[in-house]
Amino acid sequence: MAGNTASYSVLVNPSLTYGANVSLTCASLPSGASCGFTPATLTFNGPGSQSSVLNVTTTARPVNTITSLGWHGPFYALWLMVPGVALFGLGSGKRRRSRVLGLFALWMVFALVILLPACSKTKQVIPVTGTPAGSYPLQVTATSGSFTQSAGFSLTVQ
Repeated sequence: MAGNTASYSVLVNPSLTYGANVSLTCASLPSGASCGFTPATLTFNGPGSQSSVLNVTTTARPVNTITSLGWHGPFYALWLMVPGVALFGLGSGKRRRSRVLGLFALWMVFALVILLPACSKTKQVIPVTGTPAGSYPLQVTATSGSFTQSAGFSLTVQ
């Protein structure tokens, strides 16, 4: 689960009697993930195996909800009422009143055209951060001097 830590046990077993330090690293991590070993360096003083714990920490993904204010029914109905009243007044007999109401209606049409982009259905999508869900191949590398040995395993993030 993204946001949690996965722990793996790593067993290092040299094939011969070995008297040196072995350092452990991991690679191929997905974005938003980190890893660490406890202990990161194993010291061998003779035959036998030693283990280390690999902790892979992932970053939680935020819950994305795309919200918009939307239109509220009564408020939207009031905006539709204003041009309707203005157009109703155009039918009156007074010339001056008709001109004022006609200019008001024209102003309302221009105002609605200017506000038209606000009615767009496109919404800004927030970029997803955190560790994406999926299965990722990871690689653990043991290094001692010039000798390197790697082993792979899979990390599944839900």
